[in-house]
Amino acid sequence: MFKDGKMAKEDRCGRAQYLRGGDTLQTADGKQIIAVSNEVDRLGYLLNKGHSEK
Repeated sequence: MFKDGKMAKEDRCGRAQYLRGGDTLQTADGKQIIAVSNEVDRLGYLLNKGHSEK
C-alpha cells in the first residue's frame, strides 16, 4: 500500500501482479484488506529500480 492509499501486489517471483477491485489481500501481520486500486505500473517501476519486500 502506498502512502496515498493506492495498492499494488508483488508475486512470489518479485514481479508486479495485476489486482482486481475487491480482491482480498493478506498483510504480513495477518490482517486482510480489500483491494481498491491497481497500481501495477507504479510497482513495476519501483521493482525495476531495486525496491522489493523480499
